[in-house]
Amino acid sequence: MQKSFSEIERELKNKIYHPLYILEGEEPYYNEVLTDYFENHILSDAEKGFNLTIVYGKDVNDSKIAALANSYPMFGNYNIVIVKEAQFIKDWSALSQVAASLPKTPILVLFISGATLDKRKTEIKQLISHAVQHSTKKLKESEIQDFIASYIKKHKH
Repeated sequence: MQKSFSEIERELKNKIYHPLYILEGEEPYYNEVLTDYFENHILSDAEKGFNLTIVYGKDVNDSKIAALANSYPMFGNYNIVIVKEAQFIKDWSALSQVAASLPKTPILVLFISGATLDKRKTEIKQLISHAVQHSTKKLKESEIQDFIASYIKKHKH
């Protein structure tokens, strides 16, 4: 299901987690903020050593990611698997098969940086049907000033 940045951010802050997130699009800023939240704010420092795995799409295949996502947490409530640069994953079939049956304890984050998935493929359609999805578009020149103003307002101390 497609959700906005603010919807996902609100859910995360309220500790509402889903087993699968697909963060994609041409403008990576908001997806980087969400990925940072998964990486740094859900697990305690002690839990991160056992339950946080960060891999890169160039370095792993879909079977390895599926196996990581199906593992249960040790000494904690969640097992977080973040796949950065997921646009480099060649085959999505193992992930699409496992997406429907992910247990509630893993949180799999697929971060597709600066690109979008090919939604014409059957495996991608199946994967998306079980995911919380956030897609971004590149900011238009006319939107940059408003973005900067809201960023400064939000980060002003």
